[in-house]
Amino acid sequence: MVTYDAEKSPKRIDASESAALDATNFKAARLLAEGMKIQPQNLEIGASSQWTIFIKVPIPMELGCYVKMFYPKDLEFDFQKITAHGFFRPKRSDQLTRDLMEYNALDSPSPSLTFKGCNQFNGIGLESYGRLLVSNFTTPGQIKDSGDFKVFIYKDEALTQLIAYSEKG
Repeated sequence: MVTYDAEKSPKRIDASESAALDATNFKAARLLAEGMKIQPQNLEIGASSQWTIFIKVPIPMELGCYVKMFYPKDLEFDFQKITAHGFFRPKRSDQLTRDLMEYNALDSPSPSLTFKGCNQFNGIGLESYGRLLVSNFTTPGQIKDSGDFKVFIYKDEALTQLIAYSEKG
């Protein structure tokens, strides 16, 4: 197969030339509040229910990323009952189980989950999105502001190359 550039007089592009994207000096994209939805927004006090977090990323995404999500420390849920779609989805199924994530209850500013994402073409590309459906979620026993959800998406497992982040949600 021969590839040509898009000039008026097309020139051949050799397969040996590298076209890899080097994003070393690029700034990470900030995820806007409008692109992050948590439902339901108002939960019943001291009840068990399910919630969904949906994030739309305003930049193209490719295979292979790592997601770190901070969540309010007074929220409890069953780690074995998380269904993931889009760039949150694991390789083999839509169940994001405890063995596929790193849980850090003492992380700062709040507990966090870290896991490998961007495993399939569904949910990445030009219109990237991620959705988590958490079952058996227990709300606090009193009315109060529980805190923010924050999501950070990295290119590398060491979490040094930040692609996108949300300030709060």
